[in-house]
Amino acid sequence: MNKEIREKRLKLVFIGLSFIALLILLRFAWIMLGPTELLGTEEIQLNRPVRGNIYDRNGNILAIETQLYSVSLWIPDIQNPEENSVFLADILSMDQKELLDMMENVQGSNFKYISRKVSPGQFREIESLKAQGKLQGINLEPEPGRLYPAREIAAHVLGYTGMDNVGLDGIEYTYNDLLSPPQIQSDPHQTQGNHVYLSLDLESQYLLEKSCKDSMEKYQPDILMALLMEARTGDILAYVSLPSFDPNHFDQYSADKRRDNISTTSYEPGSVFKIFSLSSALELNSVNPQMEFDTSGGYNPDFFQEYNIPPITDLGNYGVLNLEKILIYSSNVGTSYAIEGADNLDFYNMLKNFGFGQTVGIPLPGESNGLLNEPSTWS
Repeated sequence: MNKEIREKRLKLVFIGLSFIALLILLRFAWIMLGPTELLGTEEIQLNRPVRGNIYDRNGNILAIETQLYSVSLWIPDIQNPEENSVFLADILSMDQKELLDMMENVQGSNFKYISRKVSPGQFREIESLKAQGKLQGINLEPEPGRLYPAREIAAHVLGYTGMDNVGLDGIEYTYNDLLSPPQIQSDPHQTQGNHVYLSLDLESQYLLEKSCKDSMEKYQPDILMALLMEARTGDILAYVSLPSFDPNHFDQYSADKRRDNISTTSYEPGSVFKIFSLSSALELNSVNPQMEFDTSGGYNPDFFQEYNIPPITDLGNYGVLNLEKILIYSSNVGTSYAIEGADNLDFYNMLKNFGFGQTVGIPLPGESNGLLNEPSTWS
């Protein structure tokens, strides 16, 4: 009798466990294949840090986190794929046949992205159709995005972020881990990334960009660059590289327009170099502030004449100049006389000390070293 009772109890336990296992399997199947509305997607969110803002020196916002939406589809819920593809082709400016194939192709994953981070206008149109009971199986997925309120202003400094809100250029790239730490947060509440303040002044940046754009339109140069700096501190107040782009839609611009020519392009300093030449001559004691040079005949030493090198001249006949007036008149002739007494290697080392031929360490990617050849290669 006891044996029969034990067997009955074992059968009951086995039946009960089998029933529970069946319920678990059914629930798992329902979660995987059931309607997306039951998934609670609005409640299930990864704990991620909100990307920090970028400000100018006065606290004006230059870049801020925003929420955008991507359009996705869940194939098991798709109804009227023909109608859906027509609606979406019109809203998203996509090929209708390509959209229809995405909705009818059951191979691979049931979840697919149709378009990432659509515009607010496209979002509203899709949301309106869904409210009317249309676009079954088409969903709007919230995703973090980046907004640049000033649009093209300071675009080359700020840079931009990619589809996954990761910095791809400019300050966004250099300080990506600072603005948005990559690790998953244990805090159930979203964690704010660090903010970054720049030395830029938004008003000065706007005015300098406007002036440069006017000059660009008037004189039609290939590129135009301008920096506005505070003389006492060296702080960069405005940083303009034209042509420019809107970082909100960076992918619509060519690489040439997105290139930061100030940091990445090497160019000759021109007359600005006279300051470094005369400073080097003074430091090397090859001249003193009281020395004067007669610039009226140009600079035409013997080896120029021997190798038929044209003499160095000025725009006008400035006569006898001291070092101060050489700078005032930007005299090519006076500078040539002033520096000729300095040893080439000493002059080269002075220029290296000034930073020529190396980066200055500005926090922007791709900064050029510039070119400073060794004296043995000088003509």
